[in-house]
Amino acid sequence: APQFMIDWLGLPGGGGSVVWMRQAGLLLFYISLLYLPGGREPLRFTMNAKWAVLVRMTIGLYWFYLVFVEGRTRSFLIFGFLDVPLAILQGFLLWQILKRKE
Repeated sequence: APQFMIDWLGLPGGGGSVVWMRQAGLLLFYISLLYLPGGREPLRFTMNAKWAVLVRMTIGLYWFYLVFVEGRTRSFLIFGFLDVPLAILQGFLLWQILKRKE
């Protein structure tokens, strides 16, 4: 329901951007599947697990960049405030797991 989310979050766009929102959602779904091996077995798939943390942090910081550097709508901040803490939590948990491995 991309149009509902655009309206509910007060994001700019509409019309053609609904198609792009659907495409982005589908891409995110498939990319998220790549996180599964590292999430299920982080000691075996360490690079997947580390990559998931790095990518999540990069995405979160990108939302802050859009607002504070490019001057985009502050509505994008909600994504940054969700992604960055999640990346910090993922990084902490991964660090704990890898620390026990040694």
